[in-house]
Amino acid sequence: MGNTVTAMAGLGALPPGRARLTTEEVRRFRTDGFVAVERPVVDRSELARAGIRLHRVLAASLDDGSFHDLGDGRPGRPEIHEVPHVSRRDPGLPRTSVYRAMVTLARDVLGCERVRHHFDHAILKPPHTAAETGWHQDIWFDPGHDDPMATIWMSFVDVDDQSGCMRYLPGSQSLAIRHHVQSGRDGRRGADVDATGAVSCPLPAGGVSIHGARTLHGSGPNPSDSPRLAWIVKFVPEDRSPVRLVTRRTLERVGLRHPAA
Repeated sequence: MGNTVTAMAGLGALPPGRARLTTEEVRRFRTDGFVAVERPVVDRSELARAGIRLHRVLAASLDDGSFHDLGDGRPGRPEIHEVPHVSRRDPGLPRTSVYRAMVTLARDVLGCERVRHHFDHAILKPPHTAAETGWHQDIWFDPGHDDPMATIWMSFVDVDDQSGCMRYLPGSQSLAIRHHVQSGRDGRRGADVDATGAVSCPLPAGGVSIHGARTLHGSGPNPSDSPRLAWIVKFVPEDRSPVRLVTRRTLERVGLRHPAA
């Protein structure tokens, strides 16, 4: 946490041009609170190499008991397997092309030259998992960071409604922070969420969805025969570009309630 990353900060060349957002995709993120990039933004070979690293971290967490279970699995057999701070556990992950692509996307969507790595985690839904990831807002877990934030959800497999793709409630970034309750052993979900109008975001392997800190989101079960792996990285602006200068007055003017209020 707290690492500043730029195009030239030891990360090598920028990824190919396909790891850039279009003007329309940026507009959708700012209007709806999320956007799905329904095309691979990295090569499958690079995705596979990063995936091997993530699977090693996930396996190690089972050995040392440092995993979270967002479902209700048996001891040592998480139903929804989460490992926080995966890039701390494998410092090679931020040097991958997959990470560089996510940096580029975060810069595009946040409209700034430099972004800071705020948090990351990996989530694995094993095959034939009945548990869902309940509707929630990331800001509830981290109320001290209501600055502009881009959460990049990178899928390592083709994912759709049958394997637990991400779901979003458009416009929910304008809502107040909801009360959250226990969900599974280690998870939380927003209480009394009306999911009418929810949008599912199927993705190819190497595709991403991007959402803000207040946007209500979740994902369904994975009844398929394949594991569903995602690497989720949160970025915030590092520079002083206008998008970062959000004050209590600015939030109130656009109808948002500051978390400290």
